[in-house]
Amino acid sequence: MIWRFDREIVMRTAEVCGALALSLVALPATGLAFAEIAPAPSRSTENSLVLLESAKDLMSRNPRAAVALAERASNALQVRGDSTKLVESLWLQGEGWLRLGDANTASQHIERALRLLASDGRPSLLRGDLLLSRGGVATQKADVAEALSDYQLAHNIFRALGETRKQAIALRQIASLYREAGDVKTAMRYDAQSTEIYRGDPTLELSALNNLGVAFDELKQFDRAEFEYRRALRVARKINSKIYQNIVLKNIARVQIEAGKLRQAARTLAEARKFEEGGDRSSITSLTARLALEQKNFGRAVAISDNYFAGVDLKSTEISDRDAHDTAYQAYQAIGRNDLALAHLEALKRLDDKTAGLTASANTALMAARFDTANKDAKIANLKAEEAKRKFEFEQARARLMSWIFGVIIVGALGVVLLLAFGVVTLRRSRNEVRAANVDLAAAN
Repeated sequence: MIWRFDREIVMRTAEVCGALALSLVALPATGLAFAEIAPAPSRSTENSLVLLESAKDLMSRNPRAAVALAERASNALQVRGDSTKLVESLWLQGEGWLRLGDANTASQHIERALRLLASDGRPSLLRGDLLLSRGGVATQKADVAEALSDYQLAHNIFRALGETRKQAIALRQIASLYREAGDVKTAMRYDAQSTEIYRGDPTLELSALNNLGVAFDELKQFDRAEFEYRRALRVARKINSKIYQNIVLKNIARVQIEAGKLRQAARTLAEARKFEEGGDRSSITSLTARLALEQKNFGRAVAISDNYFAGVDLKSTEISDRDAHDTAYQAYQAIGRNDLALAHLEALKRLDDKTAGLTASANTALMAARFDTANKDAKIANLKAEEAKRKFEFEQARARLMSWIFGVIIVGALGVVLLLAFGVVTLRRSRNEVRAANVDLAAAN
């Protein structure tokens, strides 16, 4: 299984970005003799703000505790009637429930928050954050079309506000939808756009590099995938993130196994194990079994697979167990345990069918979205063509008008010149007549 952390990145980023949206609400000023002084925030308001900040801080480590704090803040804010902070508390509750895998409860809080914001149609950071969260809910429910729409709306809001960091996050979420649908090239394009828009966050850079490795991995370009994963690993070490080092190291180990670099893979797994907190059903266990299988150590592969699936109903496993089933199937088949091999093969087929169904659904939704976008683009193109035609006709009419005005000016100018010439001739003739009269008078005297 390829380890991605798009949602992990978004949540961590949302926590930081959410602080930008969390501005103190201006309280009514009290008019005094010669000044207006804003009263200090009440104790309950201060407590609510502290609760919200604490909820954000806990979200990545303990989402359940974060939800509890956000609920306490929400109760206090409802009493005070502070709608802006109430919306934020609802958003945090929605994010927390989304992290806990309860998409339905998350949706209730997010939709309520959006309804409270409905009266204010202006784009805002909080509205964009809520749309990102609602897109996450739709993603969990495999409603790809709805998720894509929300991510696009959030992206447009962030773009309008000049929030390039969050705009990059929205693009990365769109990329994840295409990646899940198997459209690796489109996903890579969106990831590249995300990186171009914002480069100042090492966590986002880490996500971009890891996802680039995933893309090359799925294209079976294992050496290039390992190269990108190692770039991601350098960033993870730079920010001293044990979680992300663990994720990236497992991705490196997996592509090394697929490329036949078994000794290197063993060393990489040993390093990743330092950061692993899971038990027998951890991804490290699955990869270790796979390594043993590729080393032809079938007994060890079987033993590890037995531990991995101990007490587990093979008919109800999840997509995350897919690679472990594949390893177990091949290992049991190699030692002649066809009964157990068949059980894992059936589970493998069930999960592959489920994955194919989700991929087909995602592709259908994305194709529909492309069709809608194409229709909108066609309408825009038609409107632009009509506008260009009107502009051309206007320019022609304007040119005719200018020609007529220019002609009138020329005729008027010629008339003025003729009048001036006539005046000069008349003045000269009059002057000559006066001169002649003066000569006659002088002769008579």
